[in-house]
Amino acid sequence: MSETSRYRPLRETFNFQRQCNQTLEEGVSSGLDEPLGWMQPAVDLRETGEAFFLEMAIPGFDPEDIHLSITENQLSVCGEVLDEARSEESSTYHLRKRKQRSFIRTIQLPARIAIDRAEAIFQNGELRLRLPKIRAPAAHTIEIKAE
Repeated sequence: MSETSRYRPLRETFNFQRQCNQTLEEGVSSGLDEPLGWMQPAVDLRETGEAFFLEMAIPGFDPEDIHLSITENQLSVCGEVLDEARSEESSTYHLRKRKQRSFIRTIQLPARIAIDRAEAIFQNGELRLRLPKIRAPAAHTIEIKAE
């Protein structure tokens, strides 16, 4: 026989509240203030008949800090900024959170990309990609000859 347990609504509420607090403390809610300098940039991906267009907000990075790679229909964008140690003898840091920032985003695209025609522009902290789709070959009919 199975043992019945008593329903305790307050205990369930407290457990839920504790889980929510733990999630917020881990930094998941902000997406930008991750532990150890990690961030999760915001991404928009839209599609037309010919291409995918991706826009990613990456403030504080320069184009040379960002690396892109495409394998079939998987796009990886990663970046890392290591601020040089600025030690000014006349000042003391009381808070320093901008020392190192890094991220990696991997996005599964719904179709394969023509990598040789892909374009990337980085301006004002925003990365914009144009990722043309590989055109599907047109259907051909094959004539059957009787011998």
